[in-house]
Amino acid sequence: MSKSASMKKFFKGFTLIEVMVVVAIVTILASIAYPSYVSHVERSNRSEGISALVIMSGDLERYFTNNSRYTTFITTADDVDGDGNLGFADNLSETGLYTLSITSNKDLSIYTITAAPVNGDTLCGSFTLTNTGIRAVTGDADGDGNANPDDDDLDVCWR
Repeated sequence: MSKSASMKKFFKGFTLIEVMVVVAIVTILASIAYPSYVSHVERSNRSEGISALVIMSGDLERYFTNNSRYTTFITTADDVDGDGNLGFADNLSETGLYTLSITSNKDLSIYTITAAPVNGDTLCGSFTLTNTGIRAVTGDADGDGNANPDDDDLDVCWR
């Protein structure tokens, strides 16, 4: 046997083409999965704002039952004259994604609660809820270019 025949080396590993194919497949999968992930996170964040509105609405109704009027004071710090507040620690939603505010008429017989996104939500914008249960958003979620948000926008955002 010759020396060169017995000294054959076998290389094990991946070729450059095989590595490039794997990278291409991973890139395609990531480009499909990432937008879905981002959409899911945004919907989850919106549910926090909606939940905060519903909780605050219930608190306002309980306050109305006891005092025959609504309040515009969310926290004790807001209520400087001590005539009543909802007892929240601050005016933020649970994880701080939304700033909450209450507006009312002069005799405190109606209210509108607003949950405004802290970091902005280009799709839905702010959420509002009134004492009569009317829901609204400030954004154009369905992308129809309608300057005034419509029922389609509510369907997209309030789900």
